[in-house]
Amino acid sequence: MGDVEVQQFFKKLVLRFRKENHLSDFTFAALETIPRFKMDFVHFFYPELKAEATEIELIREVLIRYMRWTTRFCLSCARMEFDS
Repeated sequence: MGDVEVQQFFKKLVLRFRKENHLSDFTFAALETIPRFKMDFVHFFYPELKAEATEIELIREVLIRYMRWTTRFCLSCARMEFDS
């Protein structure tokens, strides 16, 4: 999947899943189930990251206390190597 396909995918999902939390739940399930989708999603935001899907941990609903808001997804990767 390329960047255009990822954008189109989410545009179409938004038409079906009206509530943000439903869209986040669906996206999280897809990311945890489909390794290639996870890599496409991560590389959409971090194109230079060199890591395998199994090295990337996805955490749902992370509270950032000092900012008083919750982020929907938090990505964690032990090996933070980037292409230069």
